[in-house]
Amino acid sequence: MAWLTGWTYRKAVTIKRADGAVSNYQMKLLLGESGGASGEYVDCGGKCLSSFNDIRFTKSDGTTLLDYWIESLSGATPNQLATVWIEFDSIGTGSTTFYMYYGKADAPSVSSGVNTFLFFDDFELNNFSRWTTAQAQWSTQSTIKKMGTYAAYGQGAAANRILGKDQLFTDEFVIHFWLRANATALYVFYGCLYQGSLKYLLALGGNDGGAVQYYDGVYKNFSPALSHVADTWYEVALHVDLPNNRYRMDWNGKTVAAVSTVLSTSDVTQFLNYCSSVAGRNVYLDDVYIRKWAVPEPLWGDWGGFDYVGHHWEFDGVLYTNGNKSAKCLTYFEDEDFDLRVTGKTVSWGSIKMVGKFRTNLTNGSCQTGCYYPLVSNSERIQPIEFRDGHFQHYDVVGGHQNFPNDKTFLINNWYTWEVIFDFENSLQKTTVDEVDLGDIVLKDIAGNTLNGSHTVTNFDFIGSSATPVTQFNIDEISVYSYPANVPLFSVDFEEGWGNEEEEVTTVSHVYPTHFRL
Repeated sequence: MAWLTGWTYRKAVTIKRADGAVSNYQMKLLLGESGGASGEYVDCGGKCLSSFNDIRFTKSDGTTLLDYWIESLSGATPNQLATVWIEFDSIGTGSTTFYMYYGKADAPSVSSGVNTFLFFDDFELNNFSRWTTAQAQWSTQSTIKKMGTYAAYGQGAAANRILGKDQLFTDEFVIHFWLRANATALYVFYGCLYQGSLKYLLALGGNDGGAVQYYDGVYKNFSPALSHVADTWYEVALHVDLPNNRYRMDWNGKTVAAVSTVLSTSDVTQFLNYCSSVAGRNVYLDDVYIRKWAVPEPLWGDWGGFDYVGHHWEFDGVLYTNGNKSAKCLTYFEDEDFDLRVTGKTVSWGSIKMVGKFRTNLTNGSCQTGCYYPLVSNSERIQPIEFRDGHFQHYDVVGGHQNFPNDKTFLINNWYTWEVIFDFENSLQKTTVDEVDLGDIVLKDIAGNTLNGSHTVTNFDFIGSSATPVTQFNIDEISVYSYPANVPLFSVDFEEGWGNEEEEVTTVSHVYPTHFRL
């Protein structure tokens, strides 16, 4: 799976609409900066920028970017909540996978309402260039606004009251905007569609100064009845269903019953806003956008755990020693242990022999194999062999990275067969590479403690490099035997998965909660 260049983390999500596929469809995501964000659908685990500038969304190929718009941020860092709208190119009747990326310190914001919606204006251009008609009573101003720096301002007057957009609509859509009036008088504002004649979907103060109404030949209240007060912002969402000659409205999050006496089934050709015909009765608009709407809407599926760029193991169908696959770890950028770990279910291994094949593409990386043994209630790692600085080495904290007594260098992109014996009874590590004896060393754990027969091995692991952003580490044909009896305990060749079906061991785990792409 391709990765978006320069980004460190990503999460996968599935989306579907069982009632029919949709294309170029906008969906709202409540995205947490961290797990402490209230109301989140998913969070970035504190790994994104506090500005959310580094958020990106892609198609299932992992690299084709999708348009999105960050509507708002709420709360305080590190627990902010971002309201994000994403335009998904194609959502099928079955689960479609998309990706969210984050974690790039120098990423600029590419949030764009214009690119995301069918129509958008947050008035931050300080003009009406996105509208078809902006008559004289409408202007932009920065004194009173809901979001950003500017909002639209409609001053009451007898004429020149229209702010309109010519746009063709034939099916279902949603018109969203923030609305504020300075008075609860009559005839303050009208939100209309044009279908050969004006259709008054929303009227502030139709025949009742404090009422929120519609007009189908006479002014009527919604059900339940709604009211407004002066100098207060209200969020409006008009859900228009042309095929069924009806619409419903969300008013500050409250949904009213559908109205079926205003619209016809004709195409809509204009979206029109009328300010008051009476001087001194003024209105403000902000964050106007129009999006697609399908009933029922697509559903968010499960979000996967986070992946690191290259912080993962995957199957490699190009480089292998036998069969058709090996396991591959790509480089990660933080100095942390990300490993492929095989854990025994029913066995507790004493002295063992590990055999396998591995290769790397760099001489200055540090690609390791190792195992764990129980230490009281914890477990400690033995790091018996690694690729490092062109040599096969072993490591503990006291001695550091050390060449073996019989030093052996390696070539990049070559497969090597290694064998390591952990002889706890005699506190020895015996190591060979391509049948070359590297010499016996004292068997120690990473802390430098000499190990003896009181220990048993419970699992083993393989760790990719943390030294460079381009390292690749492959392993293949791994086997573990008891020592000295040489009884097979576990083997995996990665042809069928992370563990062969006939083996009793095995779960594959990761130090961090990411999922493997099998």
